[in-house]
Order: sequence, then structure tokens, then C-alpha cells
Amino acid sequence: MSVFKIPANFCDELRSMMSHFWWNHEEGKRGISWVTWKKLCQPKGMGGMGFRDFKLFNLALLGKQAWRLTTEAGSLWEQVMRARYYPNGDFMMATLGHNPSYIWRGLVEARMVLDRGMRRRIGDGISTKVWRDAWLPGTHTGRVISPCAAGNEEMFVSELLTAGNGWDMELITSVFLPFEMDRIVNIRKVWEGLGLEGEEGEGGGCISDWVEEWWRELGVREHSVFMVGCWALWEHRNNVIFESSEVDPWVVIRRVGDVVAEMEGSAYEVIKGRRRKDMGSGSDGPRGWEPAPRGFVKVNVDAGVKEDEGVSLGLVCRGEMGDVLWGVFTVQDQVLEPHVAEAVAILEGLKEALRTGYRDVVLESDCLQVVEALKKKLSGRSCFMLVIEEILLLCNSFNTVLWSFSSRVNNTVAHALAHIYPRNTGRMEWSETLPPSANDAILFDLSLLK
Repeated sequence: MSVFKIPANFCDELRSMMSHFWWNHEEGKRGISWVTWKKLCQPKGMGGMGFRDFKLFNLALLGKQAWRLTTEAGSLWEQVMRARYYPNGDFMMATLGHNPSYIWRGLVEARMVLDRGMRRRIGDGISTKVWRDAWLPGTHTGRVISPCAAGNEEMFVSELLTAGNGWDMELITSVFLPFEMDRIVNIRKVWEGLGLEGEEGEGGGCISDWVEEWWRELGVREHSVFMVGCWALWEHRNNVIFESSEVDPWVVIRRVGDVVAEMEGSAYEVIKGRRRKDMGSGSDGPRGWEPAPRGFVKVNVDAGVKEDEGVSLGLVCRGEMGDVLWGVFTVQDQVLEPHVAEAVAILEGLKEALRTGYRDVVLESDCLQVVEALKKKLSGRSCFMLVIEEILLLCNSFNTVLWSFSSRVNNTVAHALAHIYPRNTGRMEWSETLPPSANDAILFDLSLLK
């Protein structure tokens, strides 16, 4: 099934045999199918039995072989298929051809599985066609729907860029619909704001790999929201099924927010109580913010994210005794995911430390996912991983950079700076003395060090 396209009639016969075995308990008598076969083919977690739909399973296995043709350029398998069926093109645009083999027929039919899920990430745009490839973010298909003028059918994304790698706004305005123009402009804003250049490529892969990477990139708060959300959905699902009650989706969303806020507030009070208890008992338990080792400075960072309004960053650098060396409030115009924004905050904190002449730095953040990714020196294709790689590259300009994770209640100074001004304020800098709200957090941290 992973090499040949199985005939639909044969798949139907297999399904009929399995259904007969499942429902017919007496020889010669027709049993009653109490549940549709489609329902039985759903995963057990969704109320089904996890049976295979042979047609879809066959397409999925053939899709894996088609994915190999797309990603394993130069392999013996890819070279043979290329020489036979698409010597002057690529697999995604290859035609069925003259007298194709049965294997090739199956691969071409399974290509639609890849076509539905693959997206191209824009770098220089020289190999991405505007109207053919799926490259536009924020849409279901990833493809441009603006009318294509005569002569532009083979236009590449690189033609939309100026010599300075910026977008040609005049051309984009004349070619694309307004909502697509906004999405296109924001693609480049991300890379320009981070000082990165992405490489073009296809996105996709095994769904379990994607889920694992997605979960690893989430922050601690996002994990809490996800778990509480699952609990709330399951509770209300049971109310609908067993109590026939009607549920407003907004009620579920508000409840998730209330529960998460209550959890965070309880965690703050617990940690605060432990701090006070540790101070009184002289134990070796958590004592809040800790200063940098001798010869180092500590840079604490935090990011404030508000949907559709961009990102605000709070950066503060302190010496061995907890004294403030500098503080910065800055903004990023592009809208980023929270964990990406936290990574950008670390990047900006390192840049500021480098600008002010410090070469031995402890960088502390309250986003565990970012800190773990930096410690493990992870790499990947996502925007988050590109920021991580940029941070690791910048570390070559320092003597020593140590990564430190701190809970949010121990990162209150950077948090206060990140949320102290509206996002349209612009960049603000301080030396030694911070604004009152952040200064209060400084005094609280210093009181725990005594």
C-alpha cells in the first residue's frame, strides 16, 4: 500500500469484509450496522474504534513517498524518478506523462495530499511563483486569489522585492487585493524586524512531529491555557451530551481565562509566602531574584504581547549587588506569537548588553521554552527557531553568556518595564533610576537579598 495505488473496488471489498466480521454474528444472517463505518474509522479518542479507511490510508502512505521526492533531492530514488518523469522541472508540477508506470500513477494521485498541507517560506523569492505556489500566510489555501493580469502568470515573488530586499509597494498595490497586500507586507516585516534572512523551502512533515515541535515552543502560560481549555471543553461537552444543556462558546472561553488567572494568582501568593518563610527560617529554599556571579552582569527580559498591536519589550541590566545599570522599553511593530516575542526580547537584551560594553552576561527570562531551546541549541525552520539561531550566533561576540530561567514573580522588574507605557510611545532608556513601578519591584528584590 505504500508503493501502489490500490483500486477503489478492492478497498471497498476489504471494508465490506471487515464490516461483515464486525456486525454479523450468525452465519447466513445479515447483522445490523449500529454505527456507520465512517464513525468506526475515527480515533478512539473521538468516539470511534480506530479502524483504517483503506483509501485514505493508501493515499497517506503514497504521500510519504511523494514527500521523499520533494525533500530528498539527489537520492537514488529521486534521481531515477526525475530522469524518467520530470527532467526539466520538479515533482509538484510534473505531469502524468506518456505510458507511466503504476507506481508513478499512484504518486501523482497522492500529490494532492502534499499540495493541501505544504507552504513555502519566503527568503529571496527567486523560486516561488506568485500565482502557482502556496506562500501567502493567513489564508486557508496559502495561494493568492487576486486576479492575475495577462503576462504575469509566471511572476516570481522576487519580482515583488526592491534592490534593498524591501517590498515594492507600488507594484504590490497595483497587483493585489487590499487584504492580501497587508499579509504580503507583514511577511517581510517579521524578517526585517529580527534582522534575519530566511531560506525558501517547503513546510510539512509528520503531524506528530509538528505537534511535538508546537508543544515545545509554547510557554508555561500557554501550556496552562491549553490544559485548562481541554478540561473546560470536555466538561461542557459532557453537559451537552448527558444533560442536553446549551453552551455559549464565549462562556467557555471566559471560564478558561478566569481559571488560568486564578491559578496564576494562587501561584504568586504561594511563591510570595515561601519567600517570606524562607527569609524568616534561613532555609536554602527559593529566595526570589538572584544577582549575577562575580564578574558578570544579569540582564532580565520580558515581552508584552497584545493582539493586533505589536509587542513591547522590557530589558533591565543589574550588577553583582543588584544595582541597576540600565533599563530599556522598546516596541516591535510586527505581531508575534508570545514565545517568539520572548525570544526577540532575549535577542534585544543581548544586543543592548553588547552595545553597552558588557561581555560576561547572565540572561534571564521567564519563558522556559526559550531558555531550554537556547541551552539545547535547537534549530529548525520556524520563525521561533530562526530567532534562537540568531541569538546563538550573537553569543559569539561575548566572552560568556549563561542562560537562566526565572518564574514570572521573580522577573517583575522586566515585566513592569514591558507593560509600563503604551506601545506607541517608542523607545525609552534609563540609567541607574527606573520609573516608579519598576523601581518598587527593584526595592522588593533587594529586600529579599538582605
